[in-house]
Amino acid sequence: MGPPPPAYVPAPAGPSPVGAFLGRAFRGGWAASAQAALWPVGMLLIASAAIAIPSYGQEDEVVVSFTDRLRLVLALLLQGLGGGFEVSGPAEDSNPFESGGDPGLFDGSGGDSGTASLSMVPGTLTALWIVALLIGVRMLRSRQALVPRTSRTAGLEAALRIALLTCAAVLVLALFAAPTIDGVEVSSAPLLSALGALVLSLATAAALLHRDDLAEWLAMRPGVHAFVRAGATALRALAVVLALGALVAYLCLAAQEDMEKEGLLVLLAFLPNLGAAAVGLGWGGALEFSARGSSGFSGGTESETVDLSELADLTNDWALVGGLALGAVCALTVGVLAARRHAGRGEQALVAGLFFGALLVVGAVSGLAVEGTSGQIAELSGEGSFEAGLSIPEMLLFGLLWLSAATFLGPYVLRMTGNSSVPPAPYAPPTPLYAPPAAGAPAAHPVYELGMLGSPAADQDVPDAARPPGQDAQAGQDGQASNPQGAPPPGPYTPFA
Repeated sequence: MGPPPPAYVPAPAGPSPVGAFLGRAFRGGWAASAQAALWPVGMLLIASAAIAIPSYGQEDEVVVSFTDRLRLVLALLLQGLGGGFEVSGPAEDSNPFESGGDPGLFDGSGGDSGTASLSMVPGTLTALWIVALLIGVRMLRSRQALVPRTSRTAGLEAALRIALLTCAAVLVLALFAAPTIDGVEVSSAPLLSALGALVLSLATAAALLHRDDLAEWLAMRPGVHAFVRAGATALRALAVVLALGALVAYLCLAAQEDMEKEGLLVLLAFLPNLGAAAVGLGWGGALEFSARGSSGFSGGTESETVDLSELADLTNDWALVGGLALGAVCALTVGVLAARRHAGRGEQALVAGLFFGALLVVGAVSGLAVEGTSGQIAELSGEGSFEAGLSIPEMLLFGLLWLSAATFLGPYVLRMTGNSSVPPAPYAPPTPLYAPPAAGAPAAHPVYELGMLGSPAADQDVPDAARPPGQDAQAGQDGQASNPQGAPPPGPYTPFA
């Protein structure tokens, strides 16, 4: 005979918290999440089609059709989500000795292909992606408010569904954005584009859908709450400053006589890049251009910088005055916004620091970089690169000076305009159910709800000093009031007697 069966059968282990979360997320409403994800994906398609409509000088003979232009523009715009842009194709044989005779050393059979990569993040696409996603998520949030929540993580579950849908859509578009034109292949790094869309969409949707729980979490941590408020103010100031700088730079470029309409249309995809460059020039920074080339025999590097004074020499003196005015207005905008939303000097300095860090990041990624490699003659390869963008060291130096002065003058400028700062509401912890009286003060009469007297829960929470006359803990637990021998039973208790 075997061992006796156990007295009880243990219950099967339940799913882990992560497994339960993923299960609820995948069983949730995908239709509503798809409607929210449709906004940024539709915006990407509309923007690509709008830029691909012009023929770009192909009036006589169309070499690149509208479909190919659409795929090229998609590949360029997907860089705003983290993708890449790489071109590869057969190398041109430029051997002048190949016709007749022995080519000898200059045998062109060694050259097989050449590649080139372009890196220029379209900041407008990134900003529009976030705005379109916020519109879709806000509509989803308004619909969710009419339905009771099934779990505390319902917002995060919906954010995960939206992020997965946008990731899948971007992956399909990135695979589509790989045309082959006259033997030249274009790649947009589909995996990087999809991963960037996943991270950006998840962060944006979770911040909005989980905002209530996040606000409750921050309310219990005043230090973290102050940091988050400073970050929100810094992002608002960054948006205003980049918009102002982009407007000024775009109008200046549009006023040039040799600027074509197609070029102005393409520049619309890089407005934040133009804004960062304009603000950097206004603060005294410089635009840096560098070119490098190397081959099997030699190599070299050339660089050149253009600052505000050289730009004024190329145009007129008003460029210098306008650039300095733009820099002053942008710096004061940061100082005034920080003073308006934060009363303390420490928080104002934190806003300026976070803004400056974000501006440096935008300036670093908003430049242009082109790299190319080829192998054409006698198996000798050559490579070259070209870079253009803000000089970050100069931007770091002059930006600190401008922002330090603006942070100091911000409260005074705000006071001159007749406004005042709006301090945040003071943090108030939740009111306790019972507050003990101060030492030496008479005990306050507590207020009892109906049905509370005599219950075990009430006796466990109410101290002896605050109990009604004639009742102790043991009597309350037994449901009877203490009645000494020979003493009349106590009358009804009146709390405010």
